Amino acid sequence: MIPRISENELWNRLNNLKKKMAELNLDAIYLTNLSNIFYLTNLYILSTERPFVLVIPKDGEITLISPLLEKDHIETMTKIIGRKYFYFDFPGEPHVILFIRDKILDLAKEYNIKRLGMDNLAGAPSYWGYYGPLLSEILSKNGIEITSIKDLIEEMRIIKGEEEINLIKMSGYWASKAIEIAMNYIKPGKYDWEISLEASLEASKKIKEYFGEEYKPIKSIYPLVVGFRGQVGEYSAFPHVLSTYRRIKEGDILGIGSGPDIGGYSAELERTLFVKYANDTHKSMYEKMMKLRETALNAIKPYGNIKDVDKAVREKAKELGVQEYLRHHVGHGLGIEVHERPFIDIGYDGKFLPGMVFSVEPGIYVPGLGGYRHSDTVLVRENGIELLTKFPDNLEELTIK
Repeated sequence: MIPRISENELWNRLNNLKKKMAELNLDAIYLTNLSNIFYLTNLYILSTERPFVLVIPKDGEITLISPLLEKDHIETMTKIIGRKYFYFDFPGEPHVILFIRDKILDLAKEYNIKRLGMDNLAGAPSYWGYYGPLLSEILSKNGIEITSIKDLIEEMRIIKGEEEINLIKMSGYWASKAIEIAMNYIKPGKYDWEISLEASLEASKKIKEYFGEEYKPIKSIYPLVVGFRGQVGEYSAFPHVLSTYRRIKEGDILGIGSGPDIGGYSAELERTLFVKYANDTHKSMYEKMMKLRETALNAIKPYGNIKDVDKAVREKAKELGVQEYLRHHVGHGLGIEVHERPFIDIGYDGKFLPGMVFSVEPGIYVPGLGGYRHSDTVLVRENGIELLTKFPDNLEELTIK
């Protein structure tokens, strides 16, 4: 079995998008966000500075405008796209945005597009180095009315369907297997990256064997990665540390996590581990972190206010005397991206709705001592919540003997 979103589900999403287009009185949608393009087509690439564009008319063929280097690649990934245009490279001569302009104007003439919704008024994202004139201004001068639809598809993605939930649940299952494997490699005297490479290789072989020869990750080079991200000993007090210089030693606290790409979707599973033993201070902080976690999980109510969960955790941290050691909110949405809406934050306006998937990961970070955080992936159901990640969470089972 190759885990992917079905073609039927993709067409359902496209039909839902067209209903929203009708409500907004739009004739077509112009997309550059890779995650949103993937959501609608199962197509994911590394676009770099080169514009990669999906155009969805309310009536007409779904159209892709792509750099030529992706031509053969995309033919293997999706059957949803009807029409494809390719340009040689960026910036090009003339500039590639003028090539895109001409194709949009051709489509506008063919499909009577007068009102176009764009997720990026520039016509391409700039974080990889793209530069050029604003496509929205060029098209406006050619008689096309432009509307920003920056958040339209992100809002659609907040509620997960059963196919998405199943992929995320599979990711959680393999994350659990990966951490279990990694725990067998942890020994004093080894580097965290050394353990990560060994465990990721073994777990990757197992996931490949399970799904078969045709399986491949969508958004990663490797089938599976499990690791520590530098969260070793006192450096685990840095929530997003990337690496550390030293070897693991007895008495260390470790932060470990995994979230394999399954059909382009990922869960998040993280655990706090102890090497050989946990001293009394570690035990005390660990127990307080677990109380924050319990507070968060108990506060999640279908149709309840999202901000109330973060508020409850902050109040509990104050009661436990660890408020000064908080470094982030309770959690974030998961799915195609590892961080997406909703954000479990005191400033986030919204309610928990059935189908929402997010991490729950309140942590305590004590400078010079260590960080204490479990992260689990949680699904809101109509009558409660469901954990999509399952792994031991008690100190005894998380101590490496």
